Amino acid sequence: MVNIVEKINNQFNNKYNYLKLLNVIYDLDQNTCIITFLFPYTIKDISEEDKKEIEKFLKEFFLLNAVLKIKYKKSFLDEKLIVADIIEFFTINKKGLIPYISIENISSSYNDLDVNITIKLNQDVLDLIDDAELKMQIKSYLDNLYIANFNINFVENEETLPEEIVCEDIL
Repeated sequence: MVNIVEKINNQFNNKYNYLKLLNVIYDLDQNTCIITFLFPYTIKDISEEDKKEIEKFLKEFFLLNAVLKIKYKKSFLDEKLIVADIIEFFTINKKGLIPYISIENISSSYNDLDVNITIKLNQDVLDLIDDAELKMQIKSYLDNLYIANFNINFVENEETLPEEIVCEDIL
């Protein structure tokens, strides 16, 4: 697979090293290719000159017979969005931990592009998980959504686990 951002940076001596590829959508019916890049909120905007330079390079690089559209989205850091995305991560990837995850158990703070995330889990749950692996998975998930440096920490939650988790009978 071609790393589009890497190709752009090689061509322009890392001039656009702040860009991150969000997605590429190719619509065969409409004969269009839409490439969406993220850029950090610390950069005011991307100039029209730079946009044209990137578009020209990508048209030549891909040799597309389709209409190429390039979009640029500013990656804002917002605590509520980050927490919601972490809960979504657990909902999609770690369903077994959902009963122990809530908005109240997750906090985040940021300074420029450095984001610190704290997830409170019960000691029994902390003993069962591979925290280094889980941190890496969460970080990877968030890296696809934001431009930031994520630092994830698990801490013990003072609450006790419920003695019994109520669920429906399968039979």
